[in-house]
Amino acid sequence: MKSLYFSLGLITVLFLSACSYASLEGETISTLPGPIVRISRSTETSNLSLTISTSEPISEPTIVISNSGSQTPVPRMAFGTESHLMDFQSHTDIIGETGLQLVRHNALVWYNVEPSEGERKWEAVAELEDKLTRTSKYGLSTILIVRGTPDWAQKVPGSACGPINQDNLQAFANFLKDAVTRYSVPPFNIKYWELGNEPDVDPSLVSPNSVFGCWGDINDPYYGGGYYADMLKVVYPIIKSADSEAKVLIGGLLLDCDPTQPPEGKDCKPGNFLEGIIRNGGGDYFDIVSFHGYPPYTSSSSEGGGLYYDEHFP
Repeated sequence: MKSLYFSLGLITVLFLSACSYASLEGETISTLPGPIVRISRSTETSNLSLTISTSEPISEPTIVISNSGSQTPVPRMAFGTESHLMDFQSHTDIIGETGLQLVRHNALVWYNVEPSEGERKWEAVAELEDKLTRTSKYGLSTILIVRGTPDWAQKVPGSACGPINQDNLQAFANFLKDAVTRYSVPPFNIKYWELGNEPDVDPSLVSPNSVFGCWGDINDPYYGGGYYADMLKVVYPIIKSADSEAKVLIGGLLLDCDPTQPPEGKDCKPGNFLEGIIRNGGGDYFDIVSFHGYPPYTSSSSEGGGLYYDEHFP
């Protein structure tokens, strides 16, 4: 069964968790493995509190609602964060103390390691390797994004965030095999590989070296998802051959609206990207669907702007 992950910051995750269960009393949500999250409400003040405990998880995840005593099984969950500050010791300390399980890191950049086909310049990512080592030392699992198409492999010339030329998909697979072989063992211990970041973005909409996707195809009804599936079919078996325990994630989808119920005046065709992957037979070539939970946030109309949580979404 495929898994779903939100890529959200720590504070956002905790806030959404509290909002999502605001109507339930005395809940306990356990995770496998990891911390136990307890959500409780004071009957006198109606205040909601959320506590993370690092005590041993129970054998199966449940929600316990105190007013009825009923137990409802819930999917396994894991809290995590994305951080660009892993080089700061204090920041890593804080993450370790929270009981979080996952850290998403952007990114291992292909063109830095292989500027010419067949070349391997691992020294170019020495700083990244230090961060990965520190993260593993704290008992955290890293979701490592891989992105950055070299000039010689670009399907869209000049677009490093864009798709890989068909003739160079095997070269990408070879790079991933070497990367998984290198990083799946101590001191790095990487088991989660995310291929791109928000690939459901067309290259014309972002800068050539954007941290986004950008595998999208604005002229394709499925926005380029089918071609992304072609890539998965080539690289997935290679990754698994290098490490049978590796988990492959679809690059975190922007997925900012539902194409079956588009808001007035908004083009939701990028939301067809995942369907394009499935329609082209890509469903057997990934383990986890990663997507980004932006829709509940709306630009503030007040002076100064900013974002606020839309409790009435959808």
